[in-house]
Amino acid sequence: KIIITVFFPNSGCFLRQKCSESEKDSCAFFLESPSLWEKIRHFLYFQTTPKGESFLEKFIMATHNRHKVTELQRILAPLGIEVATADLPEVEETGKTFEENAELKARSACQATGLPSVADDSGIAVDALDGAPGVYSARYAGPDATDEDRNRKLLDELRDVPDDKRTARFVSAVCCAFPDGETITVTGVCEGRVAHAPRGTDGFGYDPVFLVGKKTYAELTPSEKDAVSHRGKALRLLAERLRERNPKD
Repeated sequence: KIIITVFFPNSGCFLRQKCSESEKDSCAFFLESPSLWEKIRHFLYFQTTPKGESFLEKFIMATHNRHKVTELQRILAPLGIEVATADLPEVEETGKTFEENAELKARSACQATGLPSVADDSGIAVDALDGAPGVYSARYAGPDATDEDRNRKLLDELRDVPDDKRTARFVSAVCCAFPDGETITVTGVCEGRVAHAPRGTDGFGYDPVFLVGKKTYAELTPSEKDAVSHRGKALRLLAERLRERNPKD
């Protein structure tokens, strides 16, 4: 059996209906919110996870970071989860933890669209800096700073710190918010250390200066990074929680 879920944005309610595998093509629904989507229809459909469990999982992605969009889509697609971008209002990240900020962004997107939404809040925590930049990773070198500016500031602050004291971790908190008010939050952590200079050409943010073993995130292929990264770990946990929420009959 497959579970169809239809959301009603105006009321915040949803309806679930079971159907068989053979019936699913006739059980597709279109959901429209003209005021927000300007008559763009979002087709909700089923995907099959690697374990063969079919369930509906389509979310609005609450981020304006195109690099995160690419990474989330790449990691989630094999897990049977589709994410779509939207023109969403900016959210002031006032949380004291990654989890709090992820929930703020996910709830805001869900409220704006009436659709299930997923948000990530992530950053790097360096032991020699007492956990900084932490939740301020994106604003570490100022509001208009580039990735290069942030990496340069981090390396400058660690200039005299030896290898054995350069331990750090990347943290990713991912929150899903649903129209019925329910939320699911998971966290993934990747332990590593800060390099002495940027290395590699892939990735974004602090990837060129974060070492996992002998390579930085930016020296790993996308598949290698996804297998060990904080965001990859968090999103795989999310998929498990979503399977528990929508169990196979």
